[in-house]
Amino acid sequence: YQRRVHGNLMLARVAANLCSGARAFSAAAGAGAGTAKAEPVLGTLADLTSKVGDLRGAFAVRYARHGDPNKVLTLEKTEAPTGTPLPNEVFVRWLMAPVSPNDMNMIEGLYAHPAQGPPAVGGNEGVGLVISTGSSVKSVKARDWVIPARFGLGTWQTHGRYAENDLDKVPESLQQLPAEIVGSLGGSPLAALLMVEEYTKHLQPGDYIIHNGASSVVGQSFIQFARDRKFNLINIVRDRGDKSDKMIEYLKYLGGHGTICVPEKYLYTHEFKRLVSDIPKPKLGLNLAGGPLCLEVARSLAPNSTLVVYGGMSRKPVTLPTSMFVYNGLSVRGFSLSQWMATHSPEERMKMITSMVPLIVSGRLKFHFERRNISSFVDVKAWYSSPLRDRKIILNLLE
Repeated sequence: YQRRVHGNLMLARVAANLCSGARAFSAAAGAGAGTAKAEPVLGTLADLTSKVGDLRGAFAVRYARHGDPNKVLTLEKTEAPTGTPLPNEVFVRWLMAPVSPNDMNMIEGLYAHPAQGPPAVGGNEGVGLVISTGSSVKSVKARDWVIPARFGLGTWQTHGRYAENDLDKVPESLQQLPAEIVGSLGGSPLAALLMVEEYTKHLQPGDYIIHNGASSVVGQSFIQFARDRKFNLINIVRDRGDKSDKMIEYLKYLGGHGTICVPEKYLYTHEFKRLVSDIPKPKLGLNLAGGPLCLEVARSLAPNSTLVVYGGMSRKPVTLPTSMFVYNGLSVRGFSLSQWMATHSPEERMKMITSMVPLIVSGRLKFHFERRNISSFVDVKAWYSSPLRDRKIILNLLE
């Protein structure tokens, strides 16, 4: 009973801090956390356990070949696994699955660690309920909640079968959070946390960090982790038409005092050079965009700084002059979440994920989601490809 009461109180706190939907975006950007309205969450994982078993329909979002996601993805009716699992096999009923840039890159055939296939099912993140297990499975049992332990599982489906080591058990502390959050923590927020932990060890409170992927979910999460460590940020925001100003205000709200946000076109102006000349040069740079934007971030850094490359969304190469290395002492590091997951134990992975729980419950770590039903996936494809998208899509598989 006490656990149930505690879970309800936690859900209420988290729901109050969960920014979802267009109205929540505007309220949070304009007036702060106290006025943000949250889209109703489906409930905690603990609340939803009994509902999942009542669902009979089986669907999957598949692609038969690599290519433009808007052309190759199809929603298909499938069959749920039946019978007895193989000794090391786990049957899973997925509940929530985010739609991320990594997913799209895998579908396009651009990702460095492609899923098996095609043909394949899309999706790398999510949360699901174990339906049954094989006789040799020890780490999970029926009615346990799980998240992917590696990329390429194919989470955009209601049902799936996996090897035991493909899945990480969700601990009780996470089961008191909304399902939308639990299904997302092992992706972009985890990547942001790992980069903060690894690449800010040499920084001091008040030091500056510059980032050209600030409006992404990784960027939004990084801003909040950096704020708690009292770092100052220069956030480069992708040009978003008439929504650029709203995104800039929202990122300032997330970062608080010491947060500078500018659109990417401002990066090439004399005004930006004057701005950065009036403050200490950044000692850390983060690159998601690649191409010319990465070069401009590198040019802004102080001597002997570090540039972390964790993406290339512009699909243009990272090209840096030799002088930056020889005379400015620049160090460049690459970061891959999928590589980190593959080289760390389930205990290490879950330790990092659960460390975010106190930040979520206290409202110091917020997310910006929009939930879509899997049955309307054709709309999600078009919506995701829009240049003005401003929220992370969460596929609702609980239909």
